[in-house]
Amino acid sequence: MKLEGLKQLVKEELKRALSEERLQNQVPTKPGKYKVSYTTDQGSGGDDEIITISQEDIDDAINSETGSSWFWKSKIDNYLFGRGDRIMNVEKIETSINEEESGNKITQDLASELKQIATQMQSQVKSVKPSPKDGELEELGGLGIASLIVGAPGLISFLGKAADGIADVVKKGTDSAVFDASTYKKGGSANIPPSIGNGFRKAGHALEEFYLESLGGWLQRAFPKKYSGQDVKDKTSKLYDDAHKIYAGLLVAGATVAGFEAVHAAEAIITGLEGGAAALKTKEIADIAQKIAAY
Repeated sequence: MKLEGLKQLVKEELKRALSEERLQNQVPTKPGKYKVSYTTDQGSGGDDEIITISQEDIDDAINSETGSSWFWKSKIDNYLFGRGDRIMNVEKIETSINEEESGNKITQDLASELKQIATQMQSQVKSVKPSPKDGELEELGGLGIASLIVGAPGLISFLGKAADGIADVVKKGTDSAVFDASTYKKGGSANIPPSIGNGFRKAGHALEEFYLESLGGWLQRAFPKKYSGQDVKDKTSKLYDDAHKIYAGLLVAGATVAGFEAVHAAEAIITGLEGGAAALKTKEIADIAQKIAAY
């Protein structure tokens, strides 16, 4: 090997070593977008990737004591990056003021819409009549919940209109930084922009208790035999579980009507609710959401 080539090799290896050392124990402390530079094809090439890190990603890494290098490697989506390749550098992409303002705006707008829906729901609960299917429904997981919302008088119609209202708020962002218009596609944009995902999580969590009480009341009136003696505030009750799933399904249905794919929407939204992904199965919530969105 020529001297110049050797010098370059040493320089790159030193740069790599320093970079790896600098990244140790530096799992990001703030969610956001990060530019990750890395080698590819066993070190013969290189590439950059913009990666969005959520608070859940950070919490999981801290709880599992994941090292920084492994943390970043697990986030790279490039088939050329494999065993023998290394992370060379990570830098945070600062969020612009406009993006931050847009994120706050979508959260405020979603919270406002959800409050209106909640108020309307509460006023209608008192007039709900018992369902003729009370006592007939079997325990069928997501299908069972779908049967509940169809069988409860007036509920599926109300939820369908509510999902439309939520979607209208989300779609208002198509002309702003809130919504990534370049990837928007009616019926299936896979990725939810962080501002919208965060908006759903924050607004949804803030009004969760109110919705659970209203949905619990609706279910008890529609199915008095099924939920006899149960309290929606009791997290061990079937009433709590079912109301919880319907609420998550409503939020995801709003995102689905706005054009996001249901499973991806569920993954982005339900982690902000009580119990999060540990209590709510993504596929089940997506199925409920699609039932509501299709009405």
